[in-house]
Amino acid sequence: MNDIDINNLKDINTCNIIIKNLIQEKQDYLDKINSLNKQIEEIKYTKYDICSKKGHNLITEREMGPYGERFTYCTICNLEY
Repeated sequence: MNDIDINNLKDINTCNIIIKNLIQEKQDYLDKINSLNKQIEEIKYTKYDICSKKGHNLITEREMGPYGERFTYCTICNLEY
């Protein structure tokens, strides 16, 4: 939907129609984002599965500082443990 000149809106019904259309457009975008996120997660799991069959190359590191946390990850597929 194109940008709307709010100063030209003079009718309640027109405002309601535009609001309804914008809400639907917003929902369409949210649905698309959710679909993309699902695809990304599926591909990540596939990548991790492929890497696990070949063998992960795990590295454990510690963050800098007195209370640095340890974290382990694969240098090939970036899977974090």
